[in-house]
Amino acid sequence: MILMQNVEILRNVDFSEYLKIKAYSNSFLKMEVGGVTPAFNPSDKVKIGSLVDSILTEPEKADISSPFYKISCQISNYIVKEFGFELWESLESQLSWVGELNYKGLIMPIKGRLDKFGLNRVWDLKITHEPIKNINSLIKFLGYDNQMWLYAKAMKVDAAVLIFYSVKDKAIAYKVIDCSSNDNQFFEEKTLKFGS
Repeated sequence: MILMQNVEILRNVDFSEYLKIKAYSNSFLKMEVGGVTPAFNPSDKVKIGSLVDSILTEPEKADISSPFYKISCQISNYIVKEFGFELWESLESQLSWVGELNYKGLIMPIKGRLDKFGLNRVWDLKITHEPIKNINSLIKFLGYDNQMWLYAKAMKVDAAVLIFYSVKDKAIAYKVIDCSSNDNQFFEEKTLKFGS
């Protein structure tokens, strides 16, 4: 059993300030090799996903000069229309948090940043170029289930919702992730590696 403890919710924290927090992030833990993150050059697909996220959660910070701005706006408008504007706006955006994972007495400082939170759920937006039919395998392959478990534990809720927009299908799919268990092999292994 692994426990989340000493969580502090950090509202109105800019992403650049979030990055300075001395704690491990899911992104680092997922990508690290020997404690180091390999060089990462974002693809055009990743840039579109990041811009859609910005438009939908922090529109004042969206890069309107980006060559991907038009398509990102089209995707964003579709998502909000399908999800429901009032519901989308009722959820809190870009909440940062910091806490500790405790496994077998080892403590690992951990942090995260939520796309949306509300209705007793963590909500995370994913833009994919995979068809909707591949969503379940994509979740496992990219470790989205682990990410949602971590965020849900930080926010003390038992479920998270992944909102997928498939560029290929031009459609949305929702996937509810059960986060009620206090067992997570990925974070147990990472806490054994980086905890003290």
